[in-house]
This record gives sequence, structure tokens and C-alpha cells, in this order.
Amino acid sequence: MTKEEVLVLLDKTLPKGPGGAVVLATCDGHRPRARAMGLVRDGFHFYFGTARCTGKGRDIAACPEVEIVALLPLDKGIGQLRVAGRAVEVKGKPLHEAWARAGGYDVTFYMKGGLDDPEFAVFRIDVEKALLMPPGTMNEEELPPAWFK
Repeated sequence: MTKEEVLVLLDKTLPKGPGGAVVLATCDGHRPRARAMGLVRDGFHFYFGTARCTGKGRDIAACPEVEIVALLPLDKGIGQLRVAGRAVEVKGKPLHEAWARAGGYDVTFYMKGGLDDPEFAVFRIDVEKALLMPPGTMNEEELPPAWFK
């Protein structure tokens, strides 16, 4: 698929802003841990927020290597996008505000101090490998790393 075709597919199945739900895998010592979470997508860039004091936050602090899996449902079946890389903290209140606005997140629902809570963190995934299985196929293809820069 071309870059433009993949973006159209993602726009249909993994919306930008609110509604982008994925499974995030982290590593807890030698044991993998997976959990559902909200994701903010901007083209081929992926962001998520969490508290440093949660299991997710502690896992990332110890080992920032992560992978997300997004299901891509269409009428002809369900595909998936798997993205592996490094979770890198994005710092700065303006960036946190932009993330919350794009995702439609009321951070005060999760964090007592809202965006100013010292436990609150936003991460970007620096993509190292991305695999796409389009809906209705069983063929997984690696997407060019340059798309994620």
C-alpha cells in the first residue's frame, strides 16, 4: 500500500484525536504486560498519556521499549497495525494541552492536579518497526521507517 492509502485506512479505522483505542505492551521485568488505552494519532505519529505512578508508567521508566496493536475494522474484515518503538516523554505544558485537546481528554478526571500534576506524563512512540495487515487479508507488510520520522 502507498503512504497515502495507509493514511486513508488509518483515518477510517484509527481516528485522529479521540476514539483511538489500542493495546499497549510494556515489559515488567521479564514479563510482558498488555493493557487497553487511549491513543492520539497525528498522521504517522502516536501519543499517549499516563501517570508515572501507574504500572504502565513504572514499566516505561524501567524499559521504554513498547509496542501497540490497533485493530482496524472495516466491512471486509479486521486488520491490524503493530507499532514497536521507544516511548519518549514529551515535556511542556503547551504540548500536554495540545495532546489533551486533540484526544478530548479531561485530565482532571484521571489526575487530581490535571495537566499540572507532577505524576502526569505524555509519551510519543519513536517508531522502530511498523507492521500492517490490511482488513480482509492475512498478509502483514512492514511499513517504511521513513514514514514515521
